[in-house]
Amino acid sequence: MLTPRSCALPASLTLLAMSLAGCGGGHSKNTRAAASTPPASASPIPTPVSYTAQRMKSSLLTAHDIGSRTRSTSLTILGFDKSAVPSCADSIIKLPGRPSTAAHQFGPPDPRYTGENYAVLGAVYPDAASAASAFAGIRSTVSACPGKQHVRSRKVGANQATLPYDQTWKTTTDSTAGWTHVRGFEKRTYSPSLSVINIEYQAYDYALHGNAVIASLYWKRVKPSASGDPVAKQATALLTKQLAKFG
Repeated sequence: MLTPRSCALPASLTLLAMSLAGCGGGHSKNTRAAASTPPASASPIPTPVSYTAQRMKSSLLTAHDIGSRTRSTSLTILGFDKSAVPSCADSIIKLPGRPSTAAHQFGPPDPRYTGENYAVLGAVYPDAASAASAFAGIRSTVSACPGKQHVRSRKVGANQATLPYDQTWKTTTDSTAGWTHVRGFEKRTYSPSLSVINIEYQAYDYALHGNAVIASLYWKRVKPSASGDPVAKQATALLTKQLAKFG
């Protein structure tokens, strides 16, 4: 961050200017007026934003913040239980260093049907430089995701495997609630033989402020005719609410 420069003269130059102003009577009134003008005061240096692990944990959204029919669930999002964040095509991005992390996940009463799903992870680093470095790595990785691809089924746990799907991906960057923000928006199209509700939109949000990095994922299953715009809009609303709670 650049600090505004002070307009004040060094002490030696200030004394020199005053001496010249007092010598002889040939100086103009403008010269004497300039010498008597007090130097501008230096602007205060802003205090860097710093979060604690406790503040981060206590500021995460609750099920009530998301919706009346939303409930807390166990962590199933890839990476959130291992100090990592999810990315395109069921991949994860390991957070560098050893940040203090906290994560919550929420879903509808019955996950077999449509409903809001949301998960958020907060990571606090010792300093802003470490957080910025971690965020730069996230932004670089998600920006390199293919815009379109077929994702094969793969094993993700002892008794779990992902279903194959066709994926589209788009990355955008902006500022949200004063935080630097990157979003990856994903559309997954599963085989209609699996379900008539075979489209899933997922909004991956990553944000940086001071020594904190936030990653959240909002997703919803919809019918093939449904647009992804309402999903993106709700993801933005939840992200804005979450960042506002952090302050």
